[in-house]
Amino acid sequence: MYKQPIIFNGFMGVGKTTIAKNVANKLDYSFIDIDAEIVSFFKLPITEIFKQFGETIFRDKETELIKFYVLQPMTVISLGGGAFKSSKNADACLNNGIVIHLDLSYPEWKKRIPKLISTRPILQNKTSDEIKQLFDERQQIYQKRHLYVLTDYLTENEVTEKVLEKLTFIKKES
Repeated sequence: MYKQPIIFNGFMGVGKTTIAKNVANKLDYSFIDIDAEIVSFFKLPITEIFKQFGETIFRDKETELIKFYVLQPMTVISLGGGAFKSSKNADACLNNGIVIHLDLSYPEWKKRIPKLISTRPILQNKTSDEIKQLFDERQQIYQKRHLYVLTDYLTENEVTEKVLEKLTFIKKES
């Protein structure tokens, strides 16, 4: 279907990894989760990487991995929620693959906070106003994309099918 990588971005907890895995399986592509690769490299959970090494070291490793994986054909990549904070990451993805932004409205995303807070260092020790501000700020960086999928009220299978339909449409257009 496509040779270039298919890259998922979006806010933390929106379902990028789950949907990316599903799409990779359906297309018989390799699957890469950038955050999982970072965890594997450091042999520490992300919260510990942030504590021991800081966000800068985390982001440097993220950029290194993105630069490598966006050059791998027939790969589906799930990015961390902050990957596009770096214009280098955004440009590498946009120039070498198809970037799909998975989105979720704030009221729907907010329902997921209790499941996310312990594993997301960027959410820890933040007030609800600060979390909302972070969500809103990140929406700006996700505007750099090729495709957009709003996931509100959709099941995992429905989101996967919607992504595959949009990819098919792009293929027909090119």
